[in-house]
Amino acid sequence: MKHMILLLALLWNGALLAQQDPFIADFLLRWENARQYTLQMVEAMPERHFDFRPVKEEMTFGEQCLHMVSNIYNLTNRYIQEDSLYQKPDTHSSVMDKQEVLNWINKAFDDASDVVANTDPRDLDTLTDFFDGPISKRRVIMLLNDHQSHHRGQMVVYLRLKGISPPKYVGW
Repeated sequence: MKHMILLLALLWNGALLAQQDPFIADFLLRWENARQYTLQMVEAMPERHFDFRPVKEEMTFGEQCLHMVSNIYNLTNRYIQEDSLYQKPDTHSSVMDKQEVLNWINKAFDDASDVVANTDPRDLDTLTDFFDGPISKRRVIMLLNDHQSHHRGQMVVYLRLKGISPPKYVGW
């Protein structure tokens, strides 16, 4: 019983630390806005254009969506949680309909929110062995948002090339 009480106290303390950390709190608010904006982008593109690519060297719109999902899982699992057994999710846009893509995006954003919310703020400056050299977990968390912004920007171009007005920007 003593061990259970100690375990609960430690878990509760960790949750409180994460809730109180301004960096994590700010990220989670921004991340939710990023989710909504991403979903609006995907909703705006008709499913029949998910295989559209502006030039042969670029990913299709659907591939962009699932690349974003894959990157979320890669960054959160390999570099924030440091899960050496992490395996990329099996996402193939050619066999998914629009709703499945939207579901993957929602799940990835949910899972990333959980990982970041449960990150001990004392670990934010811990270096992780990133492919391009060691970086802090804080920078990996910032990269989560940067990478999504990069690909949403590409989505804006894809939408415009199809004559579709992109959703109004929400960046706060």
